[in-house]
Amino acid sequence: MSENKPKKFRFNPRKVVAVLITVLCVLLAVGIGTWYHLENTDQVIKAPKSASTAASATATPLPSDLTDPDSYQYIVNKNIGVLSSSFVPGDLADPENVTSTSGVITLRAEAAGKLTEMVKAAADAGVNLYVTSAYRSYDEQEQLYTSYSSLLKQSELIVSCAQAGYSEHQLGLAADFTDDTSVSSQTEAFADTAAGQWLYQHAHEYGFILRYPKDKQSVTGFSYKPWHYRYVGTDTANAMYAVSPDETMEEYFNLK
Repeated sequence: MSENKPKKFRFNPRKVVAVLITVLCVLLAVGIGTWYHLENTDQVIKAPKSASTAASATATPLPSDLTDPDSYQYIVNKNIGVLSSSFVPGDLADPENVTSTSGVITLRAEAAGKLTEMVKAAADAGVNLYVTSAYRSYDEQEQLYTSYSSLLKQSELIVSCAQAGYSEHQLGLAADFTDDTSVSSQTEAFADTAAGQWLYQHAHEYGFILRYPKDKQSVTGFSYKPWHYRYVGTDTANAMYAVSPDETMEEYFNLK
């Protein structure tokens, strides 16, 4: 009767190497998969934070001239700047020898003086300039906005009339013009009158700019108003005009 003897274990280097290679491949695949998941998860979480940090790091405050209501360059529009209901310029004055279609008008003293000079220069050139509106208080602007709201659609209202607190008239630096004393309000046709053309060419010489130029509604937030001029000071007005007669404050001061 034969006896079954246990088989001797034989070491096979090829099989061992094959097994090790297989194990290493599996570990490598798992490692790559784990790294990829962590890397992408990290990007999803960190990207917005980095973008926010970069934005805050590059953001710079506006110059004081643009944020001080007493400055001639103060920005008041739908996105930047707002005036309180109690704000009233401290140096309002009645422009001399300026005819108004709405009774007594006032502007800040320097602007009033330059307005007087501008009206005289226009008259010397044979052009009549009359003012339909100048300084308006917060309450007067609120009343005007309410009256317009009953006449215009909302889409027309928001580009035609500023809400109280957002009007340059409250700054005492804006004036609306006409060449006809019987006219209390204006249309775009004013641009084609002798008065409209004279203002467009010469207002900057006296520190006034066309505040809401044609085709700039997307920049200023308001439709074309060839009768509305804003005092910014002669240096700023001349510098803006040198860029373009239609340069806006938003563009000149690189505001978004």
